[in-house]
Amino acid sequence: MSVPIAVLSGSVVIIPASVKAELEAIIPNTSLSFSTIGKLNQGAYLQVGFPSSFKGMVAAVTELFQRGSIQVLVGTKSLLGEGWDAPCVNSLILGSFVGSFMLSNQMRGRAIRIWPGHPDKTSNIWHLVAIKPYKNPVFSKEDQEEPDLNPYQDLQTLARRMDHFLGLSYKEDTIETGLGRLNFPQFPFKKKKLEDYNEKIMELSKDRASLRKKWQESLIVADKIEIVNEVATDSKRIPLLALADAEKWLRYALMVFAISLLAYVVRLTFFALPWLIALCVLFLAITAFRYYSYKSPYKRLRQIGEAIRKAMVTARHLSDDQSRVQVEEDKESFNVFAYLKGGSMRDKELFSKVLGEFFAPVDNQRYLLVAQKAPAGQSKYFVVPSLFEKRKEDAQLFLDAVAPHLGNYQLVYTRNEAGRKILLEARLKSLANKNDRIITKKKVKSALK
Repeated sequence: MSVPIAVLSGSVVIIPASVKAELEAIIPNTSLSFSTIGKLNQGAYLQVGFPSSFKGMVAAVTELFQRGSIQVLVGTKSLLGEGWDAPCVNSLILGSFVGSFMLSNQMRGRAIRIWPGHPDKTSNIWHLVAIKPYKNPVFSKEDQEEPDLNPYQDLQTLARRMDHFLGLSYKEDTIETGLGRLNFPQFPFKKKKLEDYNEKIMELSKDRASLRKKWQESLIVADKIEIVNEVATDSKRIPLLALADAEKWLRYALMVFAISLLAYVVRLTFFALPWLIALCVLFLAITAFRYYSYKSPYKRLRQIGEAIRKAMVTARHLSDDQSRVQVEEDKESFNVFAYLKGGSMRDKELFSKVLGEFFAPVDNQRYLLVAQKAPAGQSKYFVVPSLFEKRKEDAQLFLDAVAPHLGNYQLVYTRNEAGRKILLEARLKSLANKNDRIITKKKVKSALK
């Protein structure tokens, strides 16, 4: 079955020969010329010539498209400058090299426009990615680590684009950003894996009713919704001081118990013994409380996040001091997500940026938090986020806020000789650390939760 296709840009217009008369009827007082294109049969397609002063060609061809006389329209991003708009669009194929986020989002907006009189309209938006299947036997194992995306320029472009676009997740009924929501194949990119993914996406695109249903179900979060900025890190990356703190109180309890036992053996006065036992019970209670409060990465991240939020409030970087930190776990990926609940969109963006930088690998930061001896399993190095690095007083404020949850860390300035050596050492450790990976994404949540 032949589908009528047209090409439309600021200067080039190609139409099916079958709509020539209809185009002339739409713009009757315009001097038009029609010519063949290359080796194409003149009975199939024609190139339209028109005066350079005529500004109505885009509107005329768009009208043919709206009527259904043309069903596929090929254009360039320059169409946006011509004010192109067609609410009937229900499929959009975006080339990988549509420049900026603003341009690609404007093109995307053309497909998700409401079409008056058609309340059930849905749109499919396609993103083109060229990937050469990876065949190097050294990296052919399924458990190989994720590679640097630099060799895959199209995929890198798509990943950046997905960081800004909210859409349906293929995994669950949620609305979020990020490449992960598309359930994209993992490295290594084998040919069969990519073919299966394309086939699955083609099948999904045909089921418009399910697409509409998933949007409706995903939007039933609550009467009031908000967009949050989630930051995720591997659970092994979250400071372990809280557990070490619980162990400290356990040691205190055991010490008091030993003293109580010794007192009993040497027949200490009956009055003193109950007090020692009571002290032992108190330390055990504190141990249990501290361990319960911080035993999971989920709870530890919430404490760290809350400390960072308070530092931001103290430094007057947040407009709403009533906001709070919310944490969720992804048991499949072993990641823990944190985000700011409440506050303005700017507050959410800023908090996610600061939290992400704190857990990010050491690169070339102005200040670091460095421990002479970190608790077992905890990194010796943490980053002072850029929001707090302009003045030493700000960096110290940040350290004071997170210190109760980190331990004995010192502030190190990396722009002198001694600090530079520590920075280089920290960068080497970060490169070797497989868990130094931060994920950020936006997600639609209930504002009442």
